[in-house]
Amino acid sequence: MPRALTAEWQRVASADQPEAARQWRLRRDLLAREGCHHWVFRNPADPDAFLEFIEAGSAAILEGARASAGMKPSAEVLIELELS
Repeated sequence: MPRALTAEWQRVASADQPEAARQWRLRRDLLAREGCHHWVFRNPADPDAFLEFIEAGSAAILEGARASAGMKPSAEVLIELELS
């Protein structure tokens, strides 16, 4: 079964970044319990720009985990291309 991924840009002002990091840690733990991986990357050229990735074994798992985490359902879900 192909894996599924969402990728969403977030803008977070410097003063709000400690709280954003705390929220991302909580989200990572919740998503892990739902069977997902969660990463956040910072753009070194724009320190207020963050790209948040969530990955799961299927679109259904990913969408369910995002809903459990209270995330908006409008994120574009990308499906892994099978290369074998």
